[in-house]
Amino acid sequence: MANKKTKELYALMDDLHDHKEKLDHYAIHRNRSGNRVSNRLKLMEEQAVEIEKIALKIQHQIQSMRRT
Repeated sequence: MANKKTKELYALMDDLHDHKEKLDHYAIHRNRSGNRVSNRLKLMEEQAVEIEKIALKIQHQIQSMRRT
């Protein structure tokens, strides 16, 4: 049975995976006419920023798990 901190860690990892999938989607996705999404670089940057935030949260979560 997972404790609260482990569940929070897995939730953060799920969020990280979701944002990584979106980043991949914007990097390689093409629309029906075969062109890339017009603002894909902005969208990719937004996902990268979110990934950085989540990575920091994961680091803090792991550090707090080590202390207990």
